[in-house]
Amino acid sequence: MEQKITFHDRLLTCLPKLLNNSRVKKEIKNDLGKPGANLLKRVKNCDLLDDEDRDTLSDPVYNAYMECAKVVLSLAWDGDAPGMSGSLSIMECSGIYVITSSDFDALGPFSTLKEALEQECFNIVTANPQLDSKVLPKKRLLEIARQIVDWANQGIIRINSETYRSLGDTLILDSVHK
Repeated sequence: MEQKITFHDRLLTCLPKLLNNSRVKKEIKNDLGKPGANLLKRVKNCDLLDDEDRDTLSDPVYNAYMECAKVVLSLAWDGDAPGMSGSLSIMECSGIYVITSSDFDALGPFSTLKEALEQECFNIVTANPQLDSKVLPKKRLLEIARQIVDWANQGIIRINSETYRSLGDTLILDSVHK
């Protein structure tokens, strides 16, 4: 029977790159303790890891990634009904991108932001969407917004706390529209 490759397995393939980040390396070492130093040395040497090694590394690597990653983009939605609201974020650490969500398991890792943004969750009409980013320029946020706003129903979207309305095939800042 074929074994399914999990998110954690895919994240572990990025471990050599993550170990170049001293903060990530320190977090993993702290989590693993002294016995973990040999395991990390084996990873750095690209030695094969067995199932036990991968199990040992899985949570510490994920926890270190999340501790050191920065939020690149957040998307929140509100479907105006119980259980119809949520959020997701694209996280980045050492050039590795991961999508975390309140509604589904983490996606990725991705080697580029573009690859992460190609996922369905950023290309589907979203109820009352809100985009927030301290990293991406407004032009890029408007491009992303175009993929998720409800054009058929003159949708609105909040981008970094500013409201935009769809008008024709353009998103107009709400203060300009009034």
